[in-house]
Amino acid sequence: MKVKITFWTSIFMCFIVQSFAQLNLSTEVRPRSELRYGFASLPSINQEPAYLINQRTRLTADYQKDNLKFRLTGQDARTWGEEDMLSFYEAWIHYDLPKNWGIRVGRQALQYDRGRMMAVRNRRQEGFAYDAILAKYAKDSLYVDLGYSLNNSQANLFGNQFLNNSTFKNFTFGYLKKYFDNGLILSGTAISAGYQKVNSDTVFYKQTIGTKVIHSIDKFSFQAEGFYQFGKHNDGRSVSAYLLAGKVGYKLFKQGTLTLGTEYTSGHDATNTNVDYQNTLHTFDILEGARFAFWGNANLFRNNLEAQTNSGGLTEYFLRLNLNPIKDLSTMITYYQFYLTNPIFDDNNAIMKQNLGGELDIITKYRVQKGSTLTLGYSYILPTNSWQYIQNIAANEGTNGYYLWLSLATKIELM
Repeated sequence: MKVKITFWTSIFMCFIVQSFAQLNLSTEVRPRSELRYGFASLPSINQEPAYLINQRTRLTADYQKDNLKFRLTGQDARTWGEEDMLSFYEAWIHYDLPKNWGIRVGRQALQYDRGRMMAVRNRRQEGFAYDAILAKYAKDSLYVDLGYSLNNSQANLFGNQFLNNSTFKNFTFGYLKKYFDNGLILSGTAISAGYQKVNSDTVFYKQTIGTKVIHSIDKFSFQAEGFYQFGKHNDGRSVSAYLLAGKVGYKLFKQGTLTLGTEYTSGHDATNTNVDYQNTLHTFDILEGARFAFWGNANLFRNNLEAQTNSGGLTEYFLRLNLNPIKDLSTMITYYQFYLTNPIFDDNNAIMKQNLGGELDIITKYRVQKGSTLTLGYSYILPTNSWQYIQNIAANEGTNGYYLWLSLATKIELM
């Protein structure tokens, strides 16, 4: 009850402030029904599909006056039948500074490029936001962001133990993006993420550096990116891992584009017996990056690639067709083929086949009216024995999976 009172009191105050300053209010309502039989976990023949409806409701107040900006976003993100899950998704204040600089402090949604290493992870109803201090620079075609985020479980009197080991203790990053006159876009990212050792104040730091290039020539579009990761994992192991990705798009006709791409995420080679190699973590970590956008809508590689590939790493090839047959209607069809990047052993110390299987994703969007979009998604998963083994499905008990969902997202500008 206290959370509800605080939430609605804050929203009421927004309306009061509106009479004294420039304030814009907007809302988003996004219910989504889902039929799950292979979402986030491969199915076995003795399991039943799950059907549920979840919803995100947000109310955002944006204030701007002179060199000051402020945003407050309250949200309720939950599965129907759960108790209210009210929270503040964003709550930040921004000051414009001289010489094209600005500073933003508070809880904020951050995403760079398509969200490879840092993303708002919008597919999740609750999203993802960072409690951060952000310095921003923008002039002409150059953009620079420098940020720092710090997490604590509570206001400790002594010590700095952070009890949530699934996310970072602190996060320092820099991002640069440059647009060139010839259409070339170049960006660079540097991140130092600190993860706390379990039951300890010790923090191990993992560094990630990388770059991305985007260019278009006539009907062709090109993207390539690469990241290298080093430092220490939160269990103290040294880290040496990398990610390489690229894709080429070709505009077949006015309403259709075909894209061919690949991603190579490093992993651990179980056949390499070198002691130094065995004591080093080689599985790349995408930190707080997007999952659905790169690894399929069924979300089978969702948070811990080391666990979900038995440390083997992930290589994928994909073919995508984007269609816009008529105004307000679009369809994206993608087929992914997944492989282990490196060999791993089964329980009998035999090398497993590296082919994990495939996933077919179809997403159709229809713009019902201004601010309202209806989206229908379908995924069909075809796992191999290797993939089922990694997910602890007994022999001869695995089966193909599917995931069907329907979402209606409506955004309204209230004032």
